[in-house]
Amino acid sequence: LGAGQASLFGNNQPKIGGPLGTGAFGAPGFNTTTATLGFGAPQAPV
Repeated sequence: LGAGQASLFGNNQPKIGGPLGTGAFGAPGFNTTTATLGFGAPQAPV
């Protein structure tokens, strides 16, 4: 999941997708929670 989604997160979120991509987004539990923050509003944190 980490490597597969790293492309999606890294594409829109190179800063957040890098460090959190392996930790937060990599986790199956956080994946659903962060999906709203990451995919829902990729430009919000940026």
